[in-house]
Amino acid sequence: MVVIGIIAVVAAFVGPNMGTWNCKQEIKTDADIVNDFLEMAKNHGVERLNDKGYLESKGLEYMNTQVLATVEGDTMNLYLINKGTCRKSSPAKKFHYRKLNSKTKINSFSICFNLDGSSSGGEVMTSRLCGDENIQIRNTVYGATSYIVKERNNHKLNRYEEL
Repeated sequence: MVVIGIIAVVAAFVGPNMGTWNCKQEIKTDADIVNDFLEMAKNHGVERLNDKGYLESKGLEYMNTQVLATVEGDTMNLYLINKGTCRKSSPAKKFHYRKLNSKTKINSFSICFNLDGSSSGGEVMTSRLCGDENIQIRNTVYGATSYIVKERNNHKLNRYEEL
C-alpha cells in the first residue's frame, strides 16, 4: 500500500512535466523539419538548376530559373520559378512539399535559392506554446551563401542562442 502511495505522489509531479517535455521535443522536431526543408531547397537550387535537360522538360529556361521555398498554411512547398520574381508566377512548377505538425505555428516565408548557391535570404520562425512557456526557434538563411542557422529564443536572457 505504501509503495502504491509513493508511486501516486511521484506520478502526480512527473505527469504534467512529461506533457511539457513532449511539447518541447515536438517543436524541436518541427524546427528540424523546417531546417532540413531549407537545406533541401538550397541543394535543389544548385543541383536542379544545373540540369539543363530537366529544366527544359519543365518548360523553364536554363540559367534563368530559381527555386522558391514557401509556406502555405501547414504545408511547405518548393517551386521552380522564373529568375528575378521570387514569387509564384507563371510558370511556377511545384515539385516538392512537406506537411507540418498542426499544433506548431510557422510564419509565412518566401526564400529564393539560386544556381550559384546564393539566396534572397530570410527568417523562418517556428513557435509553440508548451505549458506556460512560448518556445520560439528561428531558422535564418543568409543571402550571399545560403548558410542556414538554427537558434532558440532564450527568454531569460532576451536573445537567441544557436542550437
